[in-house]
Amino acid sequence: MKILFLINNLHRGGAERNFLNQANGLDRNKFEIYFATILSEKEQDSFQSELKTEPGKNICFGFGNLFDLKAWCRFLQFLAKQKFDII
Repeated sequence: MKILFLINNLHRGGAERNFLNQANGLDRNKFEIYFATILSEKEQDSFQSELKTEPGKNICFGFGNLFDLKAWCRFLQFLAKQKFDII
């Protein structure tokens, strides 16, 4: 089963910690897991280093704002290509 965990960013906070705990707790033998953030962030201010991920399965779409059409295109193309079972 292919799963995408999607969150706005991984800045240190409660929702982000919960996201990280859920994502890291799933069995990688049963699930193909991808992680995506909407906004760019600085590595030192985030949980990025604690995220257990395989190469190429951690994506940042780098939205500048809600009306960033290029970022929306990247995001929608990614979703169409990957065909996730759960988002």
